[in-house]
Amino acid sequence: MDRKYKKNIKKVYVLHPTNFIRVMLSLMKPFLNYKFGRKLSYVNRLAELEQVLYLDKLDIPDEVKQYDLSLKVPVRHLATSDSRSVFHTPLPLSGEEEKGGEASAGHAARASRRQFGVRLENLQLDDNNIPKVLSTCVEYLEKKGMEVVGIFRRSPATATIQTWKEQFNKGHEVDLESHGDPHLAAVLIKLFLRELPEPLLTFNLYDPILALKSRPTEEKVSVVHIMLRERLPPINFDILKYLVRFLAKVSAHEEVNKMSPSNISIVIGPNLIWGTNPVASLAALGDINSFTLLLINHSSEIFPEQTKASKTEEY
Repeated sequence: MDRKYKKNIKKVYVLHPTNFIRVMLSLMKPFLNYKFGRKLSYVNRLAELEQVLYLDKLDIPDEVKQYDLSLKVPVRHLATSDSRSVFHTPLPLSGEEEKGGEASAGHAARASRRQFGVRLENLQLDDNNIPKVLSTCVEYLEKKGMEVVGIFRRSPATATIQTWKEQFNKGHEVDLESHGDPHLAAVLIKLFLRELPEPLLTFNLYDPILALKSRPTEEKVSVVHIMLRERLPPINFDILKYLVRFLAKVSAHEEVNKMSPSNISIVIGPNLIWGTNPVASLAALGDINSFTLLLINHSSEIFPEQTKASKTEEY
């Protein structure tokens, strides 16, 4: 596995480990990178894996399911966070929102305060049409995080992230400077993007974006400029432009923060777009990251100061 992907892995679950596998991994432990070794975890039953992943989003062979049913090993409780968002499954909404019906005035007011797991059109936005959590985190990072080594790579404790996430969801005025950790703001940006019910770049653009890989780079820039301007909803376009311009500023400090455009695309790309099939989305990570790299490297061309709509092209 390439080092750039290995560094971003949060956990490696070994399902149905045999004694042979346990012994072999134990013998290999001295030769494994210490940090990577800590990410390895044995999972004896599918029910344990269900605590950290949405199994209905995975293509699990029937043979594995049948083998799992034959086991007599008791199911353990795994230490997990409260959100299984590995495959971008949207957070459940309550009441009439979940049923897709008309929300009451009081419920709509509560929904507008939420920042995570809410459709963009239902979010509370600032004067520039940007979600409050995104503008708050970006403004803080522009002041305190541009030269922080490994920004967007490191993560604070899960409990800390959840505490600040709830502050945003309750509509409180959030002062990130009081916490003093730029990594928290960076993680909240990724979490906001990852928990959107539909990706920022939308499901409709998933296939057209993957199809771009066959075009030469100089052609991609103009095609992407038109595609985003004409096929993204206005709110999605404004947020994407705001975010990409910020990421370009971060990459401009790569000599200090070690976050080149390529490094940023690896950690941000999968949070910008994914398909309805999680397994296929994982297989397309390389193409998704390449597209994100194109956005960052050519941000001034794709998102010029005054963007005028053009005639729609075929993609």
